[in-house]
Amino acid sequence: MNKILIHSNYSPQNFGGIEYVVKNIIGALSDRNSYELVCFFGSNSSGQTYDSDLHSQIIFRKCYLKINGASFLSFGNYFFLRQGISSNLIIYQEPYPTLWPSIFILNRILKKKLIVIIHADPNSHPLINFFYEKFRSIVFKNSKFVFTSKKLLEDIGGSLDGQQSTIPLAIQDINVDLFQPNFFYNLPKKYALFFGRLAQYKGIEVLLEASLIIPSIPIVIAGDGPLAGFILDFINSKKLKNVIFINESFDESDKISLIRNCSFLVFPSINKNEAFGLIQLEAMRSGKAIINTSLNTGVNFVAPHGVCAHTINPNSCVELSNAINLLWNNEGLSSQLGKEGRNRFINYFELSNFRASWVNIVLTTLKY
Repeated sequence: MNKILIHSNYSPQNFGGIEYVVKNIIGALSDRNSYELVCFFGSNSSGQTYDSDLHSQIIFRKCYLKINGASFLSFGNYFFLRQGISSNLIIYQEPYPTLWPSIFILNRILKKKLIVIIHADPNSHPLINFFYEKFRSIVFKNSKFVFTSKKLLEDIGGSLDGQQSTIPLAIQDINVDLFQPNFFYNLPKKYALFFGRLAQYKGIEVLLEASLIIPSIPIVIAGDGPLAGFILDFINSKKLKNVIFINESFDESDKISLIRNCSFLVFPSINKNEAFGLIQLEAMRSGKAIINTSLNTGVNFVAPHGVCAHTINPNSCVELSNAINLLWNNEGLSSQLGKEGRNRFINYFELSNFRASWVNIVLTTLKY
């Protein structure tokens, strides 16, 4: 039986697009009985309890020195190396340089088969990026690289030596009309929606400033994160009547209901930390138009301007307010973008295609 070691920076407090990718790879491979899966951080060998911290099998406790938000030293390299030596294939999440020493040994010295998932390029100082790129090309030479967007492949694929392909994130198609909310908020019948982690790079401050310009348009901000206090203080200090703030973690049913009942999604992220935007897929699945920003990342690959999104420059509250006003008062345009978004979702981002692509690349890699 082939042993596959899957790495992810997963934890109950850290679950985003790339962790979603790893979770669904585990799901795709768990459907087959020919693999032994070992997951490095979190998940048991079957992958069935990946969401549960209580039931997950942690191979080791992560311990590292953290400098400016980047991990440079990890005592986990020994444990990862030990698991990798007995594995037939390693699937590794980037950008995450903590385990590069063990990866270098496994890839360059022991010649282990390696698939590298690249979901984002570090948003750091140009000098740091320069050295990061150089060391990455050395560590992962002759690996297989899977990018989560074509834009990312175009931007950094030329600096990497190895077979390259694109498998974008995907979600399951469902009948959203079957989901009913469990919450009891008195929401207006028509509203623009921001949903997601309340973090600085999400552009929430820009959205709040934009809401001052369009006081007659209801805007729902829903989610949880470090900016929750700031949002509440802003709403109170400015006496905003058109912003409804729901500060909590939502279950899947409530999230789907919020998206299904909104007029359109507002996704005003301001920098490249926003690598993809999974919530855009959820809006497209529900046939909702999107307002996003031009980040030159996977965000605009997912929802292109004029196809299923109206794209503006980041960090502009005036442009954002104009875009919200445009879709609010032009239901024909909003409906058309939503319809095209639904079609694009079915054609490119439905989960069955994702799973089939990953099973194929794993089978091909193990065979050769």
